[in-house]
Amino acid sequence: MATELVRMRDDLMATSPVTWAQVKDVLSTPPFNITLDAAGGASIDDLQVGSALVNNLRQTDVPTHFLVGQGAQPLPRTPTWGLLPDSLKVLYQQMETHHPFSRGLSTLERQRLILGPSSMLFCNDSHDVFAGTAEQQGGTATGSSAITPFTVALTNRNSEHFKVQVNAAHRDRIRQLLNSPVGGPDFVASIPRPSTVPPVNSCGGGGGFTALPVPERVREARATAVTGTLVITSPQPGTVVSPGGTVTVSVAGAGGFQPETVLILGEGAASILESGPFTTPFQVPAQALGSMELVAFGIDSQGRMLRSATIPLTVSSSAQLSAIQVLNGDATLRGPGTKRKLVVNGRYTDGVTRDISSPARGTLYSVSNTGIATITPDGTLTGVSKGMATVAVRNGTVLTSITVTVGDESSATCIPVRLGEYNLFVLEDYQQGNEVQGKLAAGRNISLQNFSVGGMLPANDTANVLVAGGNLSLSNGYVWGDARYGGTLTQQPNVFYPRGNVARATPINFTNQGSALRALSAELGTLPSNGTATRESWGGVTLTGTDPKVNVFDVKASYFTGAVLLSINAPANSLAVINVRGTSATFTNFGHTFSGGIDEHGILFNFPDATSLTAFDYGFYGTVLAPNANVSFSDGSWVGGIYARSLKGNAVGQLSRLRDTDICN
Repeated sequence: MATELVRMRDDLMATSPVTWAQVKDVLSTPPFNITLDAAGGASIDDLQVGSALVNNLRQTDVPTHFLVGQGAQPLPRTPTWGLLPDSLKVLYQQMETHHPFSRGLSTLERQRLILGPSSMLFCNDSHDVFAGTAEQQGGTATGSSAITPFTVALTNRNSEHFKVQVNAAHRDRIRQLLNSPVGGPDFVASIPRPSTVPPVNSCGGGGGFTALPVPERVREARATAVTGTLVITSPQPGTVVSPGGTVTVSVAGAGGFQPETVLILGEGAASILESGPFTTPFQVPAQALGSMELVAFGIDSQGRMLRSATIPLTVSSSAQLSAIQVLNGDATLRGPGTKRKLVVNGRYTDGVTRDISSPARGTLYSVSNTGIATITPDGTLTGVSKGMATVAVRNGTVLTSITVTVGDESSATCIPVRLGEYNLFVLEDYQQGNEVQGKLAAGRNISLQNFSVGGMLPANDTANVLVAGGNLSLSNGYVWGDARYGGTLTQQPNVFYPRGNVARATPINFTNQGSALRALSAELGTLPSNGTATRESWGGVTLTGTDPKVNVFDVKASYFTGAVLLSINAPANSLAVINVRGTSATFTNFGHTFSGGIDEHGILFNFPDATSLTAFDYGFYGTVLAPNANVSFSDGSWVGGIYARSLKGNAVGQLSRLRDTDICN
């Protein structure tokens, strides 16, 4: 299933960034908060004892989880659909609409993508199906979606839930278990080995269906403007509803938009209507409290999507809060700087348990000794020094408390930023380039004419100056060091290597490097902003930071459209992380000014969301990190580095390395 989600994501990113942004919008609607963005990671088999990936694992907010199990192939879609949790309905519906195997199919045909014995993805093979927490206890307990009763041994009833002491000895033992081989002495024989599961479905997925159209044609079709709007015509804003009650919701297309499928989302519940008229009784979740919002998404026959405006509703209930409980009870923090966000549930007189963690629900937090730990209004604990303190949680007249214990282990985590080695590093193709003064690497093909690569490198820095993971095509130019390629070499006689040679080799693992770059970009994108960013009416974009080490700016991509001047004011030897928000960005014909001491060695443009980046008649001063973006860059230059998905254009890369920096909390 994970493979097919990635297939859908990558296809949308390549063929329709706009559609991809809309799908992300649907899935990220709270409280679903599903993200399919590319991110770094590693399988457990790749981890080593003491791995930073394991060291950085954090305690989850909620002590519950989903299981996966085999044997879903006999489940037909119609009855199974009603048993799925709402979050999975939304996810599966987006897959049915946007997976490349669904292209050009009718609604009924698309519904065969995942579920049923004729699944387009899984054929008649066993495949994973998600099961809710209730299934862990067996049978058909309340909240269970089990179709037939089953039991678990009482001795193992809570085997998947356990607590261990928070200390180095226990964490080291857990790391060893994570790194133990399946079938080794640390695992019982009953645990299935992944090697016994066939890696490819018997029909290969998508068997019996027409060949997919080429991405260019799909991109062209999806680029057709979606006219009209999607409107929730009922209920009206401010309508009063009751927890557990129903409200009639009507959705309609207007201005020429004709939806075939409509998703209605609100407070974690979802209703999916696969044919008109789009009117349905929508059940208000029993856990709703105070207010909630409804939003609708409509999808037409071509897979194009529109979103409605949100409709706020007032949730009125006579139920009173009778007790509150902090999930997981007492808190243990490893040491100063360690954080944990409390999750607080309230029990009401109507028998419903609701999440009241947010201060908007009236919950207040306090700590008896702020020299031991502090707590924010939203319930985030932070260790200050070794010791114990009491955390009081109050909502109205109802009060509870827990004990927080802070250890003496350092919890400082750092983001190492090391982007100074390459002048240009792309994961796919580099085309139409001419001069790159530093090192150049591309994961697929490189084509250069009238070029120079590595000309400003020190005379003794000759290793891997030019690397192509695929084919290398060169005409009329110089490589000032060694060139390596993994595919074929096409080279004219007028290509020279004054300080090196050319040979077939693959010295760079572009898959691993791509994962690392995407992980870095995503992690930098989560940094809290501590600088100010303003867009002036005359076209000026001003970034101001005062931190002597790291200044983080959140900037909308639209700020740079039509900009006249980018001004950056930050201290000397500091790092400015400019997180540019948006799926596409354009930089054209504007200048830069630096003040406060900062220069291009300390400027990093990070594009965590961008799939398209266009620059023309422009000069980047600083390093660009856009690992998911196809970059078009002509008649300009960059003074620093570019790390991207691909690059096409004649822009010149000038050597100016980004300063190595560790960003620590």
